[in-house]
Amino acid sequence: MNSIKWIILSVMAAVAVISCSSSGGAEVRAEIDGDYRLVIETGDSWLHEFDLFLWFKLDNPPQYAVWMEDLDGNYLETIAVTEKIAKGKWIANDGNRRVEALPYWSHRRGVVYSDGLMLPSGDNPLPDAVTTASAKTDSRLGFNPEIEGPVRIVAEFNHSMDYNTEYPEDAGTGGADSNVSGQPSVVFSAIVDLRELAPGSVQLNLSGHGSPDGSDGNLYSDLGSLTTALSIVDSVWIEGNL
Repeated sequence: MNSIKWIILSVMAAVAVISCSSSGGAEVRAEIDGDYRLVIETGDSWLHEFDLFLWFKLDNPPQYAVWMEDLDGNYLETIAVTEKIAKGKWIANDGNRRVEALPYWSHRRGVVYSDGLMLPSGDNPLPDAVTTASAKTDSRLGFNPEIEGPVRIVAEFNHSMDYNTEYPEDAGTGGADSNVSGQPSVVFSAIVDLRELAPGSVQLNLSGHGSPDGSDGNLYSDLGSLTTALSIVDSVWIEGNL
């Protein structure tokens, strides 16, 4: 009897986690609004399957952030960031804010919170205007930047528990051997002159990867240790409003 009760409770917990893992509600921005559009075309590894518990598995989309910098590399503004990062809404994560998820974005943004971390939290979330769902399919998100002209647009993507032989689950923590997230984030970028974009589009190019353990904001150009992380995204575009 106790076994049956435990199974029922486990099923209920799994349903709750899966439901909470899907972004929704008023805080998730609309997909088609704005003078410009961010277009994310998903790759073969966009959905990452991991074991939840018992026989339950979860297909999770990645966390990502897209932002603008000036041509000197100074952070200007965030275009879009996934809800778990923007709101600190992590489920069953034992309070881990996942500094290794998007370290390039968080360090470029440069905001240090009261606990010393460079990530928004539930107490200090980012505004709804830049918050987006972690969609399971291609995304088209409208945005109206406060700054127009030549800018560098950067996008960073990461999966948790995306292990391979170079970043195994049983590796020690710290540096290139971090096992916190497995493979590090991948970063795409391009210089875009927004004044001349409409109509038209510019594709962001793969630029490197972020810190494996989130300890710094460097961009690393060596991609030879990455496997599935390289196929999270098929392409990333910025479009003028056609």
